[in-house]
Amino acid sequence: MEYLERYKNKLVEIYFNDELDKLNVGYIVNEDEDYILLKEISPLGINDGYSLILKKRINMISRTDYLDEIELLMKENSKENILNSYIFKDVEIESNNFDDILDEVKDKKLICTIFLIDDDYETGFITKISKNKITLEYFGEIIKIKKNSIKGFDINGLDNRRDYFIKLKKGDLK
Repeated sequence: MEYLERYKNKLVEIYFNDELDKLNVGYIVNEDEDYILLKEISPLGINDGYSLILKKRINMISRTDYLDEIELLMKENSKENILNSYIFKDVEIESNNFDDILDEVKDKKLICTIFLIDDDYETGFITKISKNKITLEYFGEIIKIKKNSIKGFDINGLDNRRDYFIKLKKGDLK
């Protein structure tokens, strides 16, 4: 019962011998001679079921800064708060042409990622729209993008909202 005692009530990362690029995050809730039972937590900080893990597969159990981010998300996504959570608050886009959609994204202060023709991308909040350019702001940085260099958008995506929320809570925003 070495794992259960050592990590009881602690959020942990479990790394595996046979899958070096994989990790599971959660709470060890039970253990026997050969297995541990992990209550999984998703990258969005939501309960994600259970995993029964063969102890022989475990390479390492640790706690990194990544878990601090997950704990922030778990608090934000608590049962009382999840419907009002910034991360899960969804917004409808009602416009139906390019310029009107841009105006709506700007007016609703939605985070977006703009994909460029050269396979680069920029993320932020639209602060200004002119005939030929869009201005984004993110972490105090101003980014100007020519409209004719845009190949697509992600608007108000979960990953963008998650990253913004974490940086906001950690005080990384200016």
